[in-house]
Amino acid sequence: DPDPSTQLLNQLTTLAVPLFTHQFRNHIFLALIQGDTARLVRCDRSGAIVIGSFCYAQEPYPADFHCRFANATSNARGQDTTVHRLS
Repeated sequence: DPDPSTQLLNQLTTLAVPLFTHQFRNHIFLALIQGDTARLVRCDRSGAIVIGSFCYAQEPYPADFHCRFANATSNARGQDTTVHRLS
């Protein structure tokens, strides 16, 4: 059996690849929840940045992230703004 970090990498890849394949994205954000802790992950086509584990019920990170994400530009949310519909 693969070690836990390899399993997590495989899970991230399984989640991220279809999003990059079917949507025009420069990056995506994922929330990994494990029991009462969570990690935020920013993935792009070259890799992922994972923040340290935190207790999501006691920390302001989730609410702060969602507030900032909701008010972010399309580009900051990961949408590839250089892609346009052909006319």
